Amino acid sequence: MPASRLVILGAGGHGASAYNVALSAGFNVTQFVDPRLRGGKLLGTEIVGDLSEIAGASSLQVFIALGDNDR
Repeated sequence: MPASRLVILGAGGHGASAYNVALSAGFNVTQFVDPRLRGGKLLGTEIVGDLSEIAGASSLQVFIALGDNDR
């Protein structure tokens, strides 16, 4: 069975941790979504600015990985 397609909201430290857990669980992480880092990459994975930039966004799973370690 193919891995479930997953997008992670947030491309900071929380997003990187979520990425590693998702891979271990068998997910296919296709993109990160983070408007501050649009156009970059995290762990070799593309960062887009919002979900509207992802083809087929209505048929994927999303994990929210937002946080603020400074608070």
